[in-house]
Amino acid sequence: MKKISKQITLGYDPITGKRIRIRIYADSKAGLKQAEKDAIREYAKKGRPSHILYQDYEKKWFDAYCSHTQPHTQAGYWTILNKNKPLYSKKLKDITRTDLQKIINDHWDSPSVCIRYAQIMKRIFASAIDDDLCQKNVALNLSVPKAVKTVRRPLTEEELTAISKAEFDPSERFMMDVLLQFGLRPQEAYALNKQSFNRKARTLTIDKALAWDHNQPIIKSTKTGVTRVLPVPDSFWARIPDTKTLYYFTEDNGQLLRHHKADDFARGILKKINEAMGGTDKLKVTDMTLYNCRHHKASLLYYLPGISVKKKAQYMGHSERMFLQTYSHMMEDKEDSEVLRQAVSL
Repeated sequence: MKKISKQITLGYDPITGKRIRIRIYADSKAGLKQAEKDAIREYAKKGRPSHILYQDYEKKWFDAYCSHTQPHTQAGYWTILNKNKPLYSKKLKDITRTDLQKIINDHWDSPSVCIRYAQIMKRIFASAIDDDLCQKNVALNLSVPKAVKTVRRPLTEEELTAISKAEFDPSERFMMDVLLQFGLRPQEAYALNKQSFNRKARTLTIDKALAWDHNQPIIKSTKTGVTRVLPVPDSFWARIPDTKTLYYFTEDNGQLLRHHKADDFARGILKKINEAMGGTDKLKVTDMTLYNCRHHKASLLYYLPGISVKKKAQYMGHSERMFLQTYSHMMEDKEDSEVLRQAVSL
């Protein structure tokens, strides 16, 4: 007996909105009707389309839960979610805990990244369960490295020596110069342009910072929204490079640095400092970050006589209270260490 067939609609893809259709076969019209009922019942029992790619669901989740957040918050999510590229070709239902653990293991030397990754993936798979697209949260019970507490500290003498002798290219050297001289936040340094420096007034105006939206650079106000005008020493003007572009730190095409390019730029600087201190790719002899340059400038200001706390705080872009809260304990730790060192040498 010749089989007859029919194409039926089971439901709609929650990602694309398109109809999910299959073709059924039977020996008779009555059999075809029963096959249709069985197919619809089986689809309802499964409760989810089996072909949805993880990449498609991740985008749906981001649009639903993150698109309303601030650009810098969105950039933080995308920095983490970009680690998932090995999963993009996999179906959502086929992803295992082992797949996620492998991604964490590949970034084990960045505890904060691993911890944030595990948190976000738990949310994504919990959402997928609520959407009836998978049955198990495979992001539960992932192993992550212990968090490393961020240490606010000035630079050591060894780090300062390494910075002076490291083989930086001109843009890297200029970055270190402005960070050490003015105590800028790295995002403020990335936003420096020709108009920031006023040669006539001998000043530097800090009123912008670089942020990212979906990896794309955007200019925004400083972290505290405060504009500060800093004096520029006469000796510093010779360090300011000539540039054909408006901004000092750009990609080869003259555009502002995308997020991953800014990360690569910072890592390149820190790698050269590590090498200048005798380290290698496998041996890290310093845990400094670009932010330590800001803490170093604050420590110098903290002990500088003849200047009020108010002026020191304004220089760093802080309120007086925040300046003291942020840096006083750092100075106390330094003083305690020096007293102890002197005591044991007696």
